[in-house]
Amino acid sequence: MRTDDRTIGQNLKRYRNAAGLSQSQLALQLLQAGFEGIHPQTVLKIERGERPLRLTEARIVADVFDIPLNYLYETNEEAEDELDGLRRERAISIGVHNLRKAVTDLQTAQDAGQDWLDTHPRSKTIAAYGIRQVLDRSDILEIVNKHVDHHRREKEENRTKTQTPLPAWANDPDPEEEKEPDGIDQEAP
Repeated sequence: MRTDDRTIGQNLKRYRNAAGLSQSQLALQLLQAGFEGIHPQTVLKIERGERPLRLTEARIVADVFDIPLNYLYETNEEAEDELDGLRRERAISIGVHNLRKAVTDLQTAQDAGQDWLDTHPRSKTIAAYGIRQVLDRSDILEIVNKHVDHHRREKEENRTKTQTPLPAWANDPDPEEEKEPDGIDQEAP
């Protein structure tokens, strides 16, 4: 077991955990993205450093996690810095989702309140002031969405600037690796 394989495996596990995926869920996403012969057991072996991650496979992993390829090969300290950023992005994404749900719930409550006011005309004047204040605050979702979209565009621009094209041979399969008919990776004799 080489240190490089162990580092790559640890990084894979960190990114998988940061994404909130089990080994089975990651294997399924990788399979759907074109990683042939992947199984949860293969993910486990890669994470332990017992099976190397080929360059073609690493490209698929990077695409699934939406990270530059070199993030998989970074040292533990560098990887932790990148993961910290990904965790923050995930927290923001969850917050935006929760905010959208809250705004939807607010709109539903506003509709219900309006229905009630329609059936109780004397209360309209008193309640109208409170509803107007709530309606004035509901544009916060638009502000948050603009900020998140700007951040994502900026991140993508920075990512494409730092990526270098891979050589033509990078997509060639490894001729030394053998696979059993069931698709499980086996050690070469």
